[in-house]
Amino acid sequence: MYRDRETSFQKAQYSLLALPDGSLWIGYGFENKICLLQNENLKCYGKADGVASFPTAIVQDHEGTIWANTWNGLIRFNRTRWEHIGRDWNFPEDVPHITSTVLFLDSHGTLLAGVHQTMLYLKQGTKRFESTGVYAGWSLTMAEASDGTLWFPDNKSYVRAVSTSVSAKSAAIAKVAKCEVLARRGAPAKCQRRRSTRSLVGYL
Repeated sequence: MYRDRETSFQKAQYSLLALPDGSLWIGYGFENKICLLQNENLKCYGKADGVASFPTAIVQDHEGTIWANTWNGLIRFNRTRWEHIGRDWNFPEDVPHITSTVLFLDSHGTLLAGVHQTMLYLKQGTKRFESTGVYAGWSLTMAEASDGTLWFPDNKSYVRAVSTSVSAKSAAIAKVAKCEVLARRGAPAKCQRRRSTRSLVGYL
């Protein structure tokens, strides 16, 4: 058992990733650092090592690379330090504030990352993120069903299925979802009516 002797609210562990070799990646939220616990030794990476913001999720892809989503964007570990993911990867260069913070690797090796209230994906073996076209609200988690469908909830009481192929239907649903969220905030918006229930927008 490992326990941080200086644990406090500011040092709360917000994200975890356990690896088959017994090592453990730990994201310390308000400390803005990510640590690796391996063979009872703790190695931490902070701002000087590329972790400049609150780490919200950590995953390992099928090629062994460690990724983390943060309040200010996506980063990846190059075995020495954390690298910022930006324009070279077709990922937003600037993420000024917390939006969709989910990070998920599906069974096909596709990496999905929440940012700017939408969901982007990176197929295994590629270096270019693509858009799902979905409006994600503020999303914290994702799950994959036995049939391969990817589901995620957001902080506006919606649960959606997301696809890596953008269709006219998915774009329309995303437009309605965004409209409804803005309307709840007091924005004067008349949203197109849809058949789905409040808690389930539909397949994207």
